[in-house]
Amino acid sequence: MTARKTPYLTTTLFTILALNILFTTSLSHANTTNIQLSPIDRQIEQIKKRYSLFEGWDLTIRAPSSLSSESSHALYKVNERWQKFSGTTEVSTDLSIDVSKRLEAWRKITRNEYALSTTAKLLQVNNFFNRLAFKSDRENWGLGDYWASPIEFLSSNAGDCEDYAIAKYFTLTLMGIPIDRLRIVYVKAANLGQAHMVLAYYEALNQDPLILDNLNPMILPASKRPDLIPVYSFNG
Repeated sequence: MTARKTPYLTTTLFTILALNILFTTSLSHANTTNIQLSPIDRQIEQIKKRYSLFEGWDLTIRAPSSLSSESSHALYKVNERWQKFSGTTEVSTDLSIDVSKRLEAWRKITRNEYALSTTAKLLQVNNFFNRLAFKSDRENWGLGDYWASPIEFLSSNAGDCEDYAIAKYFTLTLMGIPIDRLRIVYVKAANLGQAHMVLAYYEALNQDPLILDNLNPMILPASKRPDLIPVYSFNG
């Protein structure tokens, strides 16, 4: 006897077939999306996977300390290279006239610890360093990656994104801004599709920070910078 397909069975088989097609299509789309990830997106995903990051701009939700500790140690090594100079009162006479002028102008800014409000300090420091030229570490130092001290940055009159952020960070600490209100932030610059670093100032850890950036001269709250996608942050 030949079995007949009932309407119920036919409907069930059709539903299963449709779901299978939908699942296969979704899986194919997901695989295509993964393949099309840009190099910076793949790098960010690897960082997040390795360190289980969940830190955005809100510092009340902290990422595991391992990655931040590594970056803080690198920042400490930068600090070591310029501590002796930052404690002196005179600029070396061995430097060129232009370099000496830049360093002396920087020293004058750092003496405004009590004369300016916090907002004025942020504006002055941001504007001061954003006047310097952008140059890659390969062009500037012959290295793939080099974190310059503020003195090296000013001496070369050029640097890349982390040099701007580091110089602003150390200068503001010299001007009396508490370290725990400052974070150097590794971000994705969405408009450029590349890694970038900025300095964030927090009035409180759970508040929207102000962003000091060399790409955008305006100091804006992070919520007004949708072009920046935070990955992790650190200080030291």
